[in-house]
Amino acid sequence: MTATRYQAALRVDLSRGTYFYDCVGFVTYALGHVAPQARTTIMTKFNIAPNRIPSPARYVDLFGQLDGTQPGWQPVHRVADLQPGDVVAWTYTNPHGANGHALVVGSAPKAVGTSQYVITVWDSTATPHGPHDTRLTNPKNLPGGNGKPSGLGSGQVVLDTTAGGSLTRVHWSPTTSSVGPATYGMGRPVS
Repeated sequence: MTATRYQAALRVDLSRGTYFYDCVGFVTYALGHVAPQARTTIMTKFNIAPNRIPSPARYVDLFGQLDGTQPGWQPVHRVADLQPGDVVAWTYTNPHGANGHALVVGSAPKAVGTSQYVITVWDSTATPHGPHDTRLTNPKNLPGGNGKPSGLGSGQVVLDTTAGGSLTRVHWSPTTSSVGPATYGMGRPVS
């Protein structure tokens, strides 16, 4: 990778090593390479044109319907059961500029309380996930619209759960409050 930036239009040039996309652009692009059936399922289920990208809401919708019969996907019901490579998405119930987010789980959840877990994540964003986010130190992460380093990188988020282990809230970093009212979903792509 020579350069990456968060942007709405997916523009990947393998010969130049440039990766410009938003969160769902990254997730959908990655699925096309590591779990093509998972990508095909979301694209066909929601009748998304080949040159378009599903919204975070489409991922949440799909994850809410997973019962083991959708090709390329398995349901994940509890945060403690997340594994590296799983996808977490949310859509805001009261949008405030952004409509949601999607990310790839990069580590097993680590309990940090009775109902909270911290995980490493991989995503494309214009807002790094805390002070140790790789976007803050990697010169290949070009500034996004807000002037901060953006694009593909890794950081940490905190996930709040119910007593039964369901995802109820996401904290953008280990030091911030939750992202706001949202509907969440989790799924495991399989090849």
